[in-house]
Amino acid sequence: MTYSVKQRLLLQEAPNKPKRAMKPLYITIHNTDNTDHAATADAHARYLLNGSGGAKKSWHYTVDDHEIIQHLEDNEQGWHAGDGKGLGNTMSIGIEICMYEGMNEMLAWRQASWLVAYLMKKHNIPLSRIVPHRHWSGKGCPSRLLPHWQTFTRMIERVLADMKDASSKGTVDKPSQASQVPVNVKLSEGETSALEGHLVNGHVYVPLRDIAEALQLKLLWDNTNKRATLSK
Repeated sequence: MTYSVKQRLLLQEAPNKPKRAMKPLYITIHNTDNTDHAATADAHARYLLNGSGGAKKSWHYTVDDHEIIQHLEDNEQGWHAGDGKGLGNTMSIGIEICMYEGMNEMLAWRQASWLVAYLMKKHNIPLSRIVPHRHWSGKGCPSRLLPHWQTFTRMIERVLADMKDASSKGTVDKPSQASQVPVNVKLSEGETSALEGHLVNGHVYVPLRDIAEALQLKLLWDNTNKRATLSK
């Protein structure tokens, strides 16, 4: 499977990031604690780009079941660990995993486990330094993932093993960079709706929820059968 990392980086002058460099030694895992059906990775990217509501909040990546979005460069600090000037904020990459209603949670965990494994290899970070937010501040975060932490770390180990095997065969799975492209959806009476598509490896992808909103349809997710349905 090819994974795509979409960059929507905060500007250097953004007030919601520390503007300090770092060498990442840890990776900190969070859950967004937002179950609203619209609380997607894209929504959290817009929240950060709009200034985090005036708060000093920023992290490096947000992951849901559709995409991985990067907000900060790996070598710059964020405000996500709740430990002030401790190692969580100053030496760790922060990853937020969405948990909105109707999301395919296992798929989001798979995407996150791949991202963690990729960053571990990129920055030579051992599994022992992949930690939950709770490690730094005592907060019960990642709330959804904490009860399944061992399962998540085993998922990371499997991805690392797959990467090692792929590397020995010369087929390492590197992330593709997704670029934004405009997509026009034709509506009734000759009207069109402009959506944001993502060009990945020669294919254009548009989130199904965006299409549903443009066509004023309901998006239903059957988590048992892993099937999405659009209906009026």
